[in-house]
Amino acid sequence: MSSIKSNQDTLVIMNPKSASGNNESNIDIFSTLLKKQIGEKIKIIITKKSGDATKYTRQYLKKNFKKIIAIGGDGTLNEVANGFFEDSIKSPLNSKDFHKLIPISSEAILGIVPAGTRNILAKSLNIPLDPQIICNKINKMRPKKIDIISVFLYNSKPRYKKRICLNAAEIGIGAEIIDRSKIVREKINSRIVSTALGIISTVPSYQSNKCEIILDKGKKRLLQT
Repeated sequence: MSSIKSNQDTLVIMNPKSASGNNESNIDIFSTLLKKQIGEKIKIIITKKSGDATKYTRQYLKKNFKKIIAIGGDGTLNEVANGFFEDSIKSPLNSKDFHKLIPISSEAILGIVPAGTRNILAKSLNIPLDPQIICNKINKMRPKKIDIISVFLYNSKPRYKKRICLNAAEIGIGAEIIDRSKIVREKINSRIVSTALGIISTVPSYQSNKCEIILDKGKKRLLQT
């Protein structure tokens, strides 16, 4: 996160469904605090569905916005982070090409305002967990570089897909349960219910997948199933 002074190149993306929907009542509070710190002309977008945060991040970075502030949980932060990179991907010739990331802007900076249920990324980076405190201090933040995880997916269609992770990536049955629970949560805004239905719909029919893990710029490879 950087010191944010200009209000002409800053996009704020809020997820009202984060923290089991509790953020919806805080939208006006966050907006007022950020406008007081950054300026009235910042662009604020409220997401409506999965994928919106990635889509709008890419859209505004290509409009030369340099600062993207994400307000939400770990899922929202992940979506925004993925929007910092091009999504187009061709069939790679070898595994070394899988993880070549193409940033939309090398100067763009992600601002993190944790407002989710667990806020695992914020905890790992020692970021205060009170979103209002972050909004009030946004101009005093300084940039910090972090490593990211690149994930390359291939399914039977065939179809290639690339994503990045900021602090952790889960594979196997746990990841499948999370993926299915997110689909349920779009219709039923309850983490407990969506997780339970994700488990019920996954466990009886789950089949393991092959995963190749590449470490240290290709120097180490692990194959898991």
